[in-house]
Amino acid sequence: MRITASFAAVALAALLPMLASTDAAAEGTLEKIARTGEFVIGYRTDSLPLSFRNGQGQPAGYSVDLCRRIGEGVQRHLADEDITVKFVPVSSDERITAVVDGTIDIECGSTTITLSRQELVDFSLPTFVTGGSVASLKESGIQNTSDLAGKRIAVAKGTTTEQQLRTYLAENAIDA
Repeated sequence: MRITASFAAVALAALLPMLASTDAAAEGTLEKIARTGEFVIGYRTDSLPLSFRNGQGQPAGYSVDLCRRIGEGVQRHLADEDITVKFVPVSSDERITAVVDGTIDIECGSTTITLSRQELVDFSLPTFVTGGSVASLKESGIQNTSDLAGKRIAVAKGTTTEQQLRTYLAENAIDA
């Protein structure tokens, strides 16, 4: 999917204030980027099709493409500086903390916007909307969630899907 220049401009216009806005006592993200000469983008290696490591070991995916365009915009915005864009892999467990502590300047992946996360970091406008579902073999006999009792379930660790599934199973007394 190609990103139009107008979409990238809108995304950059929406994100630059967030990159620049911080507590008055703290260094702003754009100031940090200008000082270090590096725009550090955290990306997930395992969140296809949004963010992953491709066959050549390079960051790829829809969210990565958006972040590359944002990186280009940051470079143009700080044209007087020699800014390089660096991609750093982050796990679902460490991505929010990495933004908070300044290890990365922005994260591109499949991070769900939640109120508790919004207390820690800013989010762009949503770029992808999805929901959780269950996939099983036809011959497993699983027709509804109560059929999950006694079964092993796989879910991406540290995600909101994992949290929501644990809550749902507990509330419905399903031991899975």
